[in-house]
Amino acid sequence: MKFRPAGWPLAIVIIILFFPLWLFARDLQVHFIDVGEGDAILITSPEQKAVLIDSGSGKAGNKVGDYLKSRKIQGLNLVIATHPHEDHIGGFQNLIGALFFALFTEPGFGANTQTYLDLLTSLRKNDVKYKIARAGQGYAVDPGITLSILAPEDPLVTRSRSDSNNNSVIARLSYLDIDFLFVGDAEGEAESRLMAKNPDLRSEVLKVGNHGSKYSASIPFLDRVKPQAAVISAGSNKDGHLTQSTLDELMKRKIQIYRTDENGTIVMSTDGRKINIMVERTSAPAAPD
Repeated sequence: MKFRPAGWPLAIVIIILFFPLWLFARDLQVHFIDVGEGDAILITSPEQKAVLIDSGSGKAGNKVGDYLKSRKIQGLNLVIATHPHEDHIGGFQNLIGALFFALFTEPGFGANTQTYLDLLTSLRKNDVKYKIARAGQGYAVDPGITLSILAPEDPLVTRSRSDSNNNSVIARLSYLDIDFLFVGDAEGEAESRLMAKNPDLRSEVLKVGNHGSKYSASIPFLDRVKPQAAVISAGSNKDGHLTQSTLDELMKRKIQIYRTDENGTIVMSTDGRKINIMVERTSAPAAPD
């Protein structure tokens, strides 16, 4: 498997990022949208299927909607809310009703926050097909491209530092030789469970859990997944999620690190054999705490 990282001059990188559909029309694309402190990941397939994993916070909803619109996406074949935290589901309110959702799935882990309750109300009002996500489910995105749900599983995690994080939907996107692992905000408990149930987790790309915090991307987990590239979705880091210790462990393993706070939106295109990585910008912010 070959990586072709973004090493071109900035102007060329920007042109590539904003015209990906005709440059890589036959490729599977994974767009890690820069939504500040939060997650929003768009998957587009060679046959123009579209999957959205999380939507960023309420403040980011318009940005995600504009991003989808710029790619002529009018409907989503699958929508996944990894867990009920506002920085992952708040933006859905701007999208429900504006876009067709063929299926919405989430862990169903009880949350009494107003953001989560409003989301469920909007789904019902718009008659969106709804399904509880559990390990063992799978979706054929295109022929030869699958999205497998690896977690959560029953019984759900309880009495952990953050049960919401540890019951995140974890999904693996597979296309020939290439795998992407999306872990939401999963922390150590969820990672341990995942490793116990899945001996083979090797994936070329890992979306690092919980915005690069010290509670995710444990050493055993990184050594099991063995990613060649890691994506961290982070903002100003005012909540102190992104830690130098996490970055150090990634660098120690010579894993290529891409950060939305540093690179902006990151687009990975693959034909199932190699990955082309494009970034919006190359300027770096201040180092994490």
